Amino acid sequence: LSLCWNLAMPPRYSRTTADVDLDEEAELRRLESGADPTPDAPCVDLTEPTQAVSRPAQHDEGLLFACAASHQRAVKQPASRGQLRLTQQRLEFEPHGAPRLVIALAAISAFKQSKASVGNVMAKIVLASGESHIFTFEALEDRQRLAETFFPLQQQAAGGGGGGGGGSGG
Repeated sequence: LSLCWNLAMPPRYSRTTADVDLDEEAELRRLESGADPTPDAPCVDLTEPTQAVSRPAQHDEGLLFACAASHQRAVKQPASRGQLRLTQQRLEFEPHGAPRLVIALAAISAFKQSKASVGNVMAKIVLASGESHIFTFEALEDRQRLAETFFPLQQQAAGGGGGGGGGSGG
């Protein structure tokens, strides 16, 4: 990843309730602890990638991440906070107050991660067209969970081929 990350991120404890849908966040944390989904909140459990890729598309609600920021370097737009969602076929970023970004997994040519020791926990998505997006996560665990789930889904979206993206280096 480029060392040009000059995004000023607020400390984790300074998030406001507008940054997070509290019901959705509570459900996500409950599911992460191993609890069964509530009957009125169907979701896809992407913690087991081999099971997730075989589930029907109509239940493909994805795995959510509270993403501190997204920054598209080519457009020189400011970073925006939002929610990142990984589904069986696409990666979606819904920034607060801006248009939603939808990226087909098959269109992604590389996935890179910042080093775990770096204060800002980032992942860079590079498309086959050369366009790139940088996502900053609020927790290292979220970035690691995205990477662990992303590679099997991307391989399936690309037709089961061996291309796993760009690795995990930095």
